Amino acid sequence: MPISVLFEGAIRKKHKALALLIDFVVNEKRTLRMKDHVGKLNKYMLPKNQPKMNTLLNEYLKDKRNDPEWPLYELFKKDGAQDEIKPR
Repeated sequence: MPISVLFEGAIRKKHKALALLIDFVVNEKRTLRMKDHVGKLNKYMLPKNQPKMNTLLNEYLKDKRNDPEWPLYELFKKDGAQDEIKPR
């Protein structure tokens, strides 16, 4: 399954952390493309990478939260700072 299908599902079902991760690696870091297989996301979700990814995602969210051109703007705009990705 391509990442684009997972991304659309994450937005539709309001899975904010997953949608944010996909947006970050596809649009910000450009390490993956929407047509890549979802399995390529696994390395970003490994427990050893979670602290670093949580920090990066929170910084990215703070930068993008108020940008109405951002694809996830509608998903995140109403919650304010309470929807930050929690470190583990």
